Amino acid sequence: MTPPPKTVTGAHMTSTAGPDPIGPEAASISSLPPELLMLILLHVDSAADMNSLSQTCQGMYSLVLDPHLAAQWLLKCQPTKAMWLAAEKMQSTDIMLQLLHLGASPAKMYDGRYSSYTPLKLAAMWGHPKVVEVLLQNHDVRGNVSDAGGALFTTIERGDIECLKALLVPHSPVHANSRVDSSFFSLMFPDFPRSSPLHAAASCPNRNAPLAAKVLIEHGGVCTARDSDGQTPLHMACVAMRPMSYRMPCNPSTQFEVVRTLLSAPGGPNALAVRDSLGRTPLHVACGREASSWVIDCLLGTPGGLTALSAPDNRGQTPLHSACGNASSRIVPILLDAPGGVGVAARVAARDHRGQTPLHAVCGSTHCRPWDQVDVVRALLNMGGLDVIDATDNQGRTPLRLAAENAVDCCEVLLHAGSKALHIPDSMGLTPVDVSFGGAKRLMLRWK
Repeated sequence: MTPPPKTVTGAHMTSTAGPDPIGPEAASISSLPPELLMLILLHVDSAADMNSLSQTCQGMYSLVLDPHLAAQWLLKCQPTKAMWLAAEKMQSTDIMLQLLHLGASPAKMYDGRYSSYTPLKLAAMWGHPKVVEVLLQNHDVRGNVSDAGGALFTTIERGDIECLKALLVPHSPVHANSRVDSSFFSLMFPDFPRSSPLHAAASCPNRNAPLAAKVLIEHGGVCTARDSDGQTPLHMACVAMRPMSYRMPCNPSTQFEVVRTLLSAPGGPNALAVRDSLGRTPLHVACGREASSWVIDCLLGTPGGLTALSAPDNRGQTPLHSACGNASSRIVPILLDAPGGVGVAARVAARDHRGQTPLHAVCGSTHCRPWDQVDVVRALLNMGGLDVIDATDNQGRTPLRLAAENAVDCCEVLLHAGSKALHIPDSMGLTPVDVSFGGAKRLMLRWK
């Protein structure tokens, strides 16, 4: 049996006789701050890992006996892993500078459970602006636009304003109008194809979104910039349910502040007339995605906002069609009461490419609450809807014909208002009586 190795006890450590596992650089390494040495020591998952390592070479036996020596060894052999830990756990710029001096690579990726991260992304993710500033001074980091862009979007998503300002310093590889490659977007922002940072700020549900948008605008963010779907940041801000991976609802006051910030920026009102790939203006999006009434008032109250009231999208639908399709009892009265533009009667009588009026849209909706549908139908009838109460679309269907299938509670409102479409057949020869069932059927027969 081989006798146990002889040990030599020193002032600060216990080591084995034989080759020095650290080498001549131990003195310089041991002079590092204790916080950094302890940080590296945390990288050792368990004593079993250290025992397994010590069995590789008899000279490494001392690593099991002295944690301080183990920390030095890990620091010397794996400075890049130490940098990942420092970027995530600590805010000390001195430690980061010493790691860079020891040769740690700030561009090497750390493979996490679901994704890969560089020290810059980790520092941005955990909110260490001083560390971000130090890393951005490195040549390898400045040359990696994709990495810095990923850190920028991560910071916006978190709502970390200090890190956002640190990333937008002069000579940074990213700026307020940077675009991020599809690989990063497919992971973090699957619904944002080739969007700008201002798009992301306008779509984030956190409470710092208005301030993030303001910082980006101050650094040159363009309010009329479009993503690959043709949408501007204002389009994104008008969506009440955020298209992020976690589908978080937006706080109405936060949404309003973001919209107001975008519209008050230089050139911001010009975004009101911008149409996306579906021909929708921001007002279309706000009406179709249940934005708050504050947002609708803000859009209509901005110079040029009233012109969008009668603007049709690629399907020929106006914002009133969009609001009626969702039976939005909050938004429809605002659109009907808005001054300027075409008259309210013309808005109620407007037809899309299928020949449907807003009254058709609300009676044909299948996903709305019945009481909201009734409120919207009454609002339309009180503001000129009586003139189109029996209007037929391209398939010969009247509002009553659609309501008989989808909105039973609206049938009685239409009949009481004077609808004569009870026996008007559509292009397939079907009347409201033919397609009704249950309570609607009994109602039709009673009026028959």
